[in-house]
Amino acid sequence: MSRFPDPERASSPVIGVLLLIGITFILAMLVLILCSGFRLPSAGQDDIFRIKTITYIPDTSGTGIRGLVTVSNTGSRDYRNRYLGVITYVNGARANCNIPTLNNELFCSLNHYGVWHLSGVGTWGNKDFPTSVWPGHSDIAIEYKKGIMRPGDRVTLEVIDTTTNRVISRDTFPHSATRDAGWFYNFFL
Repeated sequence: MSRFPDPERASSPVIGVLLLIGITFILAMLVLILCSGFRLPSAGQDDIFRIKTITYIPDTSGTGIRGLVTVSNTGSRDYRNRYLGVITYVNGARANCNIPTLNNELFCSLNHYGVWHLSGVGTWGNKDFPTSVWPGHSDIAIEYKKGIMRPGDRVTLEVIDTTTNRVISRDTFPHSATRDAGWFYNFFL
């Protein structure tokens, strides 16, 4: 009998079995957590501003339809409405409209088109006051002019931080029941 163990043999089958059981248990827990809808925080944009509903309003002559998009600030953070802009996409193409700010005082004086009205608590306030915010857990409404969108259209809103020109939120309506590739980034990256 040799005094030194054979280097080709495993030192302990018990350790190997325990490692396999532990790794299997950890992987099973990760799959369970991910399947239950848990989301890890991500550094990229998210649907902070989520489209709640789109209501279509026919004009009095019945020849045109305006879209009224209700958007919710789903987080608890307040955003200065002066520094938020919106880019609208209808069926994947950029819509012919411009929303350079969500502050009504500035909205009226800036070059905007394709939008009839902004309303909601998150659109009001003096442009120079830090209290002019879109508060967390509140809604605003964007009423587009006729011809921008129609019933059945797929509408995407990108909310832009105008100080950095970065997209801070993106949401598409109608919301799909299945997740797109974005779930992979939210869960694993």
